[in-house]
Amino acid sequence: MHPRGMSSTAPTILHSLAPLALQGELMNRIENHVLEAQDYVLTAKQDTKKAIRYQNKARRSMTHFYMMNHFYMMRADVYIILSLF
Repeated sequence: MHPRGMSSTAPTILHSLAPLALQGELMNRIENHVLEAQDYVLTAKQDTKKAIRYQNKARRSMTHFYMMNHFYMMRADVYIILSLF
């Protein structure tokens, strides 16, 4: 028996538990990384939806701009043609 009342197998058991504690710590880190990745994916999904909305809005604005520009150019052409007479 050891001087503190521990048997001779106690250090062996403690020595065997050290890698187990280390593995538990590694598992906790992996779990935290997975949870962080889930948060990043959720944020990216929301940002992508927002980007699609902005892109569609910009496309509609550009279409409206081109239509109005075309309309005013046609009016200018008609005005020029009529001013020739």
